Amino acid sequence: MKNFINSTILLFSIIILLNSCDRGPKPIEITNLEVKMDETRKFELKVPSNWINIVTPTKRIISFSNKESQNRFYKYDATGFPGAKIDLQVMSLDSSNTFDMVIEKSKLFPAEYYSAPEKVNIDGVSATKFTYTFELEDGSFDGVTYIATKDNEVATVINFETFANTNELYKDKFDEIFKSIKLAVNPPKRTADTTVQLVEAEPASTTLKNFSGQGFNIQIPDNFRAEVTKANGVIYSRNFTGDRRADCNIRVDVRDAKSTTLKKIAEENQSSIAGASKLNSTKLGGKEAYFLNYSANKDVKGRIFYVINDNKLLQISLTWFVGEEKDYLPTFEKSVNSINFSK
Repeated sequence: MKNFINSTILLFSIIILLNSCDRGPKPIEITNLEVKMDETRKFELKVPSNWINIVTPTKRIISFSNKESQNRFYKYDATGFPGAKIDLQVMSLDSSNTFDMVIEKSKLFPAEYYSAPEKVNIDGVSATKFTYTFELEDGSFDGVTYIATKDNEVATVINFETFANTNELYKDKFDEIFKSIKLAVNPPKRTADTTVQLVEAEPASTTLKNFSGQGFNIQIPDNFRAEVTKANGVIYSRNFTGDRRADCNIRVDVRDAKSTTLKKIAEENQSSIAGASKLNSTKLGGKEAYFLNYSANKDVKGRIFYVINDNKLLQISLTWFVGEEKDYLPTFEKSVNSINFSK
């Protein structure tokens, strides 16, 4: 009888242990695929219909498994949601941006992470493929890039990337998506009496509008929208972004402040951000604040502010594309300096 009780207790303990190991965010599986295509440059691919899909006419189709992973891909954080990304971009080719230059620009990480290039076939033409992988705190980050041109006027760059050992989970669907790719081509040249005008989305407007959040007010560009986001430990979060670039955004996260100093909190966060600068002291809304700068990769930079109001920690994150810094950063700085607080 005693042995039976001991065995029962042991089995119960194992069940509890297994259940505790099963906690944490789960990757978003792909349910169905739908075709996204561009009528002007004729590129297309299948994307997960249950993911976040962003289409920029004539330029890009990008798909994130969810909002949390979208934010992680901006910073390539060492830990976070076990997310995935599919990204098709179109780049013009000329004497200042050759096919070989596009290949080099597509390599965002140190050279030792990349495989040797190999040749594959996409949409009936030869393409360059390379893979890359490295370890982060929550497992392997894996990626593969394909680069091809069908008309020698534009290059199509396709990336598949996954965090936290999820590459195998998505492999079969990624293979199906790869087979669906249609490469971009420039539209036929029109005759002299035909006018063609491509309209691009505008960068951050210099005209700001008011937004009231939980315990704070901030002014944001009037062509930005507020999106609800979620993350572990966050009680309120808004991501402000426009239509031009998904990697240029303002985000405000509100958490309960820990029973320690603001500087200590900022230092703890600083140590977990790759490429973070030293901490700098400042004032936001008349309150003590700290901020740091970081480089997510060679093309994306960021700045994070920390301030406490009414026992709540506010983290204000700015992210911008280096190539359009002059169109975003001054407005973003004006926006964060407009913040004021309430209870």
